[in-house]
Amino acid sequence: MQLAEMIVTDNNGHVYNHPGNNVLAIVFFEGSDSDVAKEIALQVAAMNPTYLDFDAVPADTISELEVKFREELKESGKPENMIEQILKGKLSKALAEDVLFEQEYIRDGSKKIKNIIPEGFTVSSYTRLSVK
Repeated sequence: MQLAEMIVTDNNGHVYNHPGNNVLAIVFFEGSDSDVAKEIALQVAAMNPTYLDFDAVPADTISELEVKFREELKESGKPENMIEQILKGKLSKALAEDVLFEQEYIRDGSKKIKNIIPEGFTVSSYTRLSVK
């Protein structure tokens, strides 16, 4: 059980405390759109993403998935020249729920979180704490 997390930052932060006080999300950002920060904090609280973006996914996690999917594609008889293209799509789909920027926006499932972020706004990190 995680009881606390020490955070030191020069960035802006937005805190979302879910009703019932059992989930807290903090989003650190650069920019001035606190409404977007609030929406992202709400998303973090609701969906509990593991990674901020694809760049944050560990290389060994990606490698394991690539090996697994490549074997599946070869066994299914897909042509070698199509495997790489299909592999990219399968990786994106497999990681979409774990990567914050790739998650469906909880208020509008037709958008991903990365689509609600305006120009000049950057999410530097986030944290989520929960008490069960």
